[in-house]
Parts: sequence; C-alpha cells; structure tokens
Amino acid sequence: MSQSKSCLVISYGPVPTPQYQKIEGGGMRCWGLALGLQQNGYDVTVAINQSFPLDISSQDDIALINWQEDEEFADLINTFDAVIINYSMGGPMSYIVDHISDHVMLVLDCYVPIYIEVSARNAKDMPTEYRNYSVDLTHWNKALMRGDYFLCANEPQKHMYTGALGALGILNPYSYKTNRVLVVPFGVEESLTINNPHNPYTELGIKKNDFTLLWFGGLYPWFNIKPLLATIKRLSKEFDNFKFVIVGGKNPYNQNPDFQRQYDETYKFIKSNHLLDKSVFFVDWVDYNDRINWYQHANIVISINSPGEENTYSWRTRVMDFVWGEIPMITNGGDPLSDSLISANAAIKLANTSEETLYNELQALIVDKKRTKKLKNAVANQKKLYYWSNVVRPISIAISSDYKPYLAEKKFKLDNRLQPTAPQTPPSRIKKLSRAPRRIVGIIRRKGVKRSAAVAYSTIANRMKRAKSTVKGKRYFFFSHPIDYTGAPLVLLDVIKDFTEKVPAKNISLIYPGGEKPLINRIRKLGISLDKAVLGIGGRLIRAQLGIKKDDFVLLNTVAIYSNYRDCILWMLETDQLNEATWFIHEDKPELRFGEDKGLINRIENLIKSGKLKIFVPSHQTAEEYNDYFSTDKIKVITLRVEVPEIYESEHKTSDFNTIRFMLSGTSTDGRKGQLLAISALAKLQAEYISKDPSQYRDFSLTLLAVGKDDYISSQVRSIGKGLLGNKVAFYETKPKDEAMEFTSKCNATICSSLNETFGLFVAEGMLMGHILIRNKASGYHEQIVDGKNGYLVNTNNINEFTKILEKIVNKNQSNADLKKMSDSSFEMAQKFKKANYYDQLIN
Repeated sequence: MSQSKSCLVISYGPVPTPQYQKIEGGGMRCWGLALGLQQNGYDVTVAINQSFPLDISSQDDIALINWQEDEEFADLINTFDAVIINYSMGGPMSYIVDHISDHVMLVLDCYVPIYIEVSARNAKDMPTEYRNYSVDLTHWNKALMRGDYFLCANEPQKHMYTGALGALGILNPYSYKTNRVLVVPFGVEESLTINNPHNPYTELGIKKNDFTLLWFGGLYPWFNIKPLLATIKRLSKEFDNFKFVIVGGKNPYNQNPDFQRQYDETYKFIKSNHLLDKSVFFVDWVDYNDRINWYQHANIVISINSPGEENTYSWRTRVMDFVWGEIPMITNGGDPLSDSLISANAAIKLANTSEETLYNELQALIVDKKRTKKLKNAVANQKKLYYWSNVVRPISIAISSDYKPYLAEKKFKLDNRLQPTAPQTPPSRIKKLSRAPRRIVGIIRRKGVKRSAAVAYSTIANRMKRAKSTVKGKRYFFFSHPIDYTGAPLVLLDVIKDFTEKVPAKNISLIYPGGEKPLINRIRKLGISLDKAVLGIGGRLIRAQLGIKKDDFVLLNTVAIYSNYRDCILWMLETDQLNEATWFIHEDKPELRFGEDKGLINRIENLIKSGKLKIFVPSHQTAEEYNDYFSTDKIKVITLRVEVPEIYESEHKTSDFNTIRFMLSGTSTDGRKGQLLAISALAKLQAEYISKDPSQYRDFSLTLLAVGKDDYISSQVRSIGKGLLGNKVAFYETKPKDEAMEFTSKCNATICSSLNETFGLFVAEGMLMGHILIRNKASGYHEQIVDGKNGYLVNTNNINEFTKILEKIVNKNQSNADLKKMSDSSFEMAQKFKKANYYDQLIN
C-alpha cells in the first residue's frame, strides 16, 4: 500500500486529548479507527466539530482539525482518498453526502445498529419518538445510498445490513460480488498505561478488603436494572463488605428523557432504601485516562441486558472497554461480544437476570473472591484479538484497493443507459390511466395498482373538480416545504395573508408536503385551496394536479421545496407554458444549496437573464452572494415584515438593565445557530471576569429557544450548557410563535452567533422588543445593526473577542442609561420591518 493514502475520520464529539477527557463511545471509536489506520501506514486526520475547539493540532502523529458545515469543509473532504463517518449522525451526514465527490471513497461506520437501537428505547412519548425516527430515517437511508463500504461490528449486524442494502437497491446483480459490508468491531489500544495510578474507591470510603461490584457506563433503557437493584438491596443487608459503585450512570452527552428516566428511577430507589453513600455510590463520568483505575481496583464489573433484537445486533462499547481494562465481568450475555468472552471463560455467565439468579451468583463471588482473579488472565488473552491495528485491516484493504463501488456502479449505469435501481411504474400505465374514464380508474385503484396509479387518480380527480369550479381569472400558486415553526414557512403564511387582502382567497393555492396542524388550520381559515405535494411524481402529473395557466402567479418558497415541483415550474417557463415565476429564497450560501448541479444552475441563469424567473432574498448580503453565484445583478432584496404582539412591543425602562437577560433562538439539530459558541463565551466571561470581581458586574442569564432534547447535537448543547453555566441557562423546545414571543419578551439582549443566516428573523423580533444586539456578520446584519448604536458587531468564532464584547455589556462601567439608549435605537430601527407588505413588493 502506498504511504500517500490519506484518510479523514469525522467525529462530532471530542476524541481523547489532554483537553478533552470525558469521552463517549463515538469519540472513542473514531480515535481507535484513526490509531489503527495510522499503525497500518495511513496518513490520518481526525475532524471534530467546532463546538469542541481544539488547542492542539496533532496527537500521536494524527492530525486534529475542527469542522463545521461550510464551503471550506466541503472542499476539504474532497482532498482525501477516503472519508470515514458514522452514518447515523443525521444532518451532518447528509451534508457530507451532498458535498463529497464520487471519486472520494466514503466509508460509513455502521457499528451502532441505529434502526434497532432507537426502536428499542421504549419511549414514553411514542408519537414524538416515532416522528423523530421517521425524520432520521431519511438521513440514514440517504447515507447508505451513497456509501462505498459499510463497517459493522459482528456477523449478525452483517446479515442485518445486507438485508437493508438489498431493500435499498444497493445490493443488486451488479454489486453482488463485491464485499461491501466489512466486519470491524470496536477495538482496544494495546497499551494499558496508567498515568496516575491510585485507588479511587478509597475516596468513597470503600476499603481494600471490601467486595466492589462495578457498573460502568450509562443506565440506558434497554438494560433490565430492576432485578439487580432488588439484589443489591438484599446483599447490602447481608454483607457489610459489599459495595456497589455506579460510574457514569448519566450520560452527559445524551439528554433523551427516556435515558434520564432509568437513571432517576435507580437513584430514587437507592436513596429511598437508605443505601446511598453507604453500600451504593454514584460517581459522575470520569476522565478518559482515569477509567483504568476504576477497572483495576474493582473485583468485578456487571453488564446485564434485556433480551431482544437490540441485544442480538449490538456490539457493547463498554464491554470492549472492560476487555481493554482487563476487568472480570459477570453478564447474562446475548450480545455477540459477551457471548464470545463467556465461551473463552473470560466472563461469568448469568443464566438469566432474575433477582434469585443474580443474588445466588453474586453471593458466591463475595464469599469466594479468588474466583474473579482467575478470570483476569483469560480476559488479557482475549484482548489481543481486538487490537485496533488488527481490527481495521478490512478497511485498510478496501482503501488500498482504490476500488470505489459507488462510482463504479454509477459509471456502469451511465455506460449502459440504465435507469436508477428504484422501481419505476411504466410510463404507458400512467399514460393510459390519465386517459381512463373515472369509473375505470376507480376499479383499477380498488384492485391495488401501485401508488403511482393512486396519485394519478387523485390528480385527475382534482383537475376535473377544478374544471367545474367557479374560480375565474388569474390564480396564485405558492409552493412550500413542510409548514413548521421555522422562519421560511412562517414568512410564507404572512405572504399568503397579504395576498388574500388583495385577491380572492379561492384563487390562491398552497402546495405543501405536510406540516404542523395548528399552522395548517390557520391557513385553512384564510379560505385558500390546499394541495399536497407528492415526492417523485413527474411533471405531467403535476401539471394535471394543479392546472397552472400561462398567466398565473407562481411563487416557490425556499430552495428546499420538492425538486420534482421545482423542475416542473422551470420546464413550464422554458417552454413558454408559464410567463414568469418568483422564487423567494430563504437560504444563504448558494454554493451549498445548488452544489455541482451545473445543469440546474445553467437553467436558472438563463431564466433569470430572460426575465422569466425573478429571485428575491431577505438581505443585501445574501443578494450579493446569489448575484455573484448566478452571474447576474437581477436578484433583489425583499424586506421581511416582522411583527410581535403589541403587549411585547415596547421600549425598556432604565432599571430593566440591572440584569442582562440574553436570548438566542433557533433549532440546534445541526449546530448552525452557534449555541455552543455563546455558551462558551459566557462561561469564559463568568470564569475570567465576573468570578474575580463580582461587584463590578451585572448578573446575567441565557435563554435558548428551540433546543430539542432527543437528537445528538441538542443533547450536547444542553449538557455542555448546564455543565458550564448551571442555572444561568434555560432551554426550551420549539414553541408556537406566541409562546416563543413570551419568552423573548422577558429578555433584553439578543445574541446572533449563527454560522449561517439569510436575515435572522429572531433578531428583528428582539429589536421590536427593545433588545440590545450582539451580532456577527451572518447575512442580515446590514439591515439590523449599527455597531455601537444598537449593539455590537462581533466575530463570534473568536471566543476571546466574543467574551470581551459580552464583558463590555455586563460591566457596570457602562451605565443602565447607556444600555437603554442602545435598546431605544434597536426599537426605532425595527419600525421599518413592521411596514413591509409582501403583495406590494412581489406584484408591484
């Protein structure tokens, strides 16, 4: 293998460095893969999300960098021979798929059977869990469709993923002979270095001669913990020298309520039975380098699982770490790794997890401590099988081969003029159906023709209804992505409302794929027509569905509308079946939205040049970006209308600034709103300024709106925020606008640390409530801030600069009167947003 082969391993969370010592399994996995590949002669770089800033550029000859979803990162990933990333990372994974070149090998790490793991959580709020799962499913499947190779942890997983790839058409007659699902389990480092050898149990009051049973890791919902707790209660009464220690029971990186519930119930049981800090001890997550001391000084560690699919397909990260630490284990097994240890006499097998079985086995171990010592040698022998340098060899062979299955199949299909592998309904069937009498269509539908036939039926029925309707004159069509509580759909609701005041509501149609019921109900009350957008149907069916005429008004709202509807409208413009259309784009950075689709870009450029396609964006900076991208000067700014309830729209009193109540609003699922940057800067403010001279500074708080609970990034935002700021930070999930406004009204300063914006609607709403602004130069700043007048411009990526600006605001050297003057300026500047009328701007 050539020494020049380069590999990028992408992690969201930190990997173990001197700076970061509390590491979850994903970070450990990424670092292990990097070590193994580096030991096999590869040039390896590990990329960590910029939410975890690095203070070193390399470790153990492995380069370390930070990443974020921007053009620089999109370019960077295409400079490597291979990229490895966890396929279940959600939005960031989709970003990689959208921007990676076909010539770069994409290796998807699938060692967590995420489809099954999420399903096994037994969530209390099942509708929310199901909804989140459905959204995540699109990301996971999208990732698998692009992957070259897929890493799994064991043979059962290989069978599972082979089935999944077959269902998605990735496993097919062309690809069958290529082994793309590679068994690469979680490995271990060869070194067992103890940097700071000590017995941490003595600090808990546990004596050397006590029998210590260890639980190490999160108390996750799939662990059947209740029989064990009952056993612990019995053993604690019977043996004074019995101690049970739970280390890291609450995962600081996962705030999922179902995960938290198991921990809380365990803690409550222990406390109510008066065992806390007597025979049972809870310890927070420990530093990565210190975990070996917990392993070395315990008698045995326990791992109990709930039987089921999750157990069968899992590869227990914690069990692998126990092997590394050479600690004996007692387990009921059922997962492949534990079963292999039991077979090698390197672990004690529990026949089941009943209270009686647990009691009998643990009682025997307490009485005969020598039994656990015999297991240690067997564990050490098993450990050699899982050294990272050995584990990664299947990846090494794949990268060395330079064979890229995704690219090869793409060329094969192109060379042979083959259609995509997804099943297509024969055009002749739809054609015949579109001409069939309604009675025959009904018969065909009842007999179960594929869904495309049902869609055709629906569109024809709509067209017939419209032909008989009383709608006269010009019609107005608005196309949207899902109607939710994010900025673009809410703006569209205001646009439609303005149009209903100028044209008959019955002449207006909204075409959308679904959305939040309260918002849909609001739209219905306007009296307009609603049509469902259907992904995948062709232009002819779309035209039949909608019946758009040449002189009708058409508005596409955001780049994210369904591509088949977008392409249909562009085709109608190109063929003179539609005079003109308007595209209201709410996204910034066009290079990220349109990528390398040269065909689409050329179509848009030609339509802009001809005057058939008008594009509007919400800010001057965004207009400059799009004009430059499409080589034109015709893209214009539309002034957004911003309104808040009258009870909240007011100037502040001088006394309102005795405390600074910062707020930042925006979903946290992809990290783009920069919540962690704001948290870091405020934590630095507290540690380096306020704590040294509290009397010199105002108190402060931070309100973060629209931060979820269940997704990976939101969980980290919540955990890090609470860890650094404690009760000074409050988190709220996505709320309807009226509720969100109430939270915003209780604050007096708005932070915009977004990595991407097109305007920053929440900033303008804050201005109408008299908020001081702390804002970066993400698009919209021209319209919203004059540095030093209504707030401060700041480079929020520079934490030191960010902190100094915050210090200037909370420092009492700046009077309340000065802050009120800034607040008043914000309020005055925001008045222009209230007057904007969308009908006048779009039509006139």
